[in-house]
Amino acid sequence: MDTPTAHTDDDPLIGQALQALADAGLGSESPAEAYVAGWLDGWRQAFDLAIRIEQRINSGEATA
Repeated sequence: MDTPTAHTDDDPLIGQALQALADAGLGSESPAEAYVAGWLDGWRQAFDLAIRIEQRINSGEATA
């Protein structure tokens, strides 16, 4: 198993993850349920972003 990469307190990814947890309201779920719910939410957001990027590329819009 690989050692996780160390993150600093000012890492925007940590802030985004904490905000996502707060938005999800996962107060009563078990740690396993919270993990799966968080993973699925992240996967859906990444998939939605990929679709938006592909649509923008296909429409010929500038990406910069």
